[in-house]
Amino acid sequence: MAELPKADGTNLFDVVGLKKYFPIRAGLLKRQVGAVKAVDDVNFFVRKGETLGLVGESGCGKTTVGRAMMMLTPPTEGYVFYSTPRQIVRDFAELLRVVRGVNKGKMSRAEALELARLIEKILGSGSCTVDEDKKRQICRGAVAIRAEVQALGPDEKVGGRERAVQDLVDDAMTEIVERYCVNYKRKGEVKRLRGKIQFVFQDPFSSLDPKMLIKDIVAEPIKAQYRYIDRHRWAAKPNPAAKDRMDRPYKVRKPEVIRTRVIQLLEKVGLNVEHMYRFPHEFSGGQRQRIGIARALSVDPEFIVLDEPTSALDVSVQAQILNMLNQLQNEFGLTFLFISHDLSTIRHMCDRVAVMYLGKIAEYADKNELFARPTHPYTEALLSVIPVPDPDLKRDRIILPGDVPSPANPPPGCRFHTRCPLAVGICKVVEPPLIDTGGEHFVACHVRAPAPGIKAQ
Repeated sequence: MAELPKADGTNLFDVVGLKKYFPIRAGLLKRQVGAVKAVDDVNFFVRKGETLGLVGESGCGKTTVGRAMMMLTPPTEGYVFYSTPRQIVRDFAELLRVVRGVNKGKMSRAEALELARLIEKILGSGSCTVDEDKKRQICRGAVAIRAEVQALGPDEKVGGRERAVQDLVDDAMTEIVERYCVNYKRKGEVKRLRGKIQFVFQDPFSSLDPKMLIKDIVAEPIKAQYRYIDRHRWAAKPNPAAKDRMDRPYKVRKPEVIRTRVIQLLEKVGLNVEHMYRFPHEFSGGQRQRIGIARALSVDPEFIVLDEPTSALDVSVQAQILNMLNQLQNEFGLTFLFISHDLSTIRHMCDRVAVMYLGKIAEYADKNELFARPTHPYTEALLSVIPVPDPDLKRDRIILPGDVPSPANPPPGCRFHTRCPLAVGICKVVEPPLIDTGGEHFVACHVRAPAPGIKAQ
């Protein structure tokens, strides 16, 4: 479990223990025989108004992280907290760490007391907005269990009380995640939340419906989110299943307002009114990407996942799109998750950077800190191959041996040890935790950032 920042406040997103496994099926009955571990226990946070860069080789799980945050690909495990007080996220992460460390049937007195303490701390906090009746009920249960467990000897096991402790923890975690986590909300709540978080896809052609006009493509999210409704006009909706042949009335949209909004959005991204009545195949790649960005902006989001938005474009067009994104971010106060494999683009666009390797985050820091002082060997290798516009400047490039292992069968211990020039014995056995080396510079490496109590040998 990664350490989380200690400062107070609220992040826009906090991702804790995110996992996404895709099943591998074989045989006549298509039974599951394995899993592709695309994302495996990823932890990071996104502050409001910033751009977080997610960088790594193809297939490392970058896109899957973005899709899991938006519930386009529901995660297998983990928690995506949205606008949650940071102290609640920190305490929940600590509660999760203790829960994962308990051996079933062998819960110790200290573990039970710690679980009860954390439950009381989270739900007893004034910033926790869980239902008051539920909070009081669970807190009373935590106090009762703590009193029972305290009567035990220091080395005595919880025994028969373990089931009660586990039920209490399950109830507390359920209430917290249903209140704050995107991936535990109901379908209708997720749909409403997508009005605040949007996605710009990598391929600017396949992400647009070839049979729809541009005006309909840009207006589609507005209609799906029920924006610009005329609250004074109602219409009766026929329903053949109803006895009176009439269902409850529904509100009528304002087509003229939607059309005006579409024109404004197209002009914001550098297109014109005449482009409204064309199909996607009539545009260049850069223009299609602008349409995708206009569609994402149509519902006034506060967070946009940009999945390699310039990878399929020419260099000159890339610069135009990136500068336009910077302008839109400043104008609308947007927050970006920028996914890319191009470190030069990441350096230009992002405030902080997370480096991924084979479903794990290897390093995570402020952009200037990461480029000036890379700590993880994989980050060093990535930075060493960035092109420099100076033919006379010679750099020592780090060429990594071998190939990236399969995510269906990742190596034990550190995922990078099969290609790491600094690997030692412990790297092949123990998975390194993501450690804060100072100034919110997180590194997962036994050699460069050893965890307390673990010796790199």
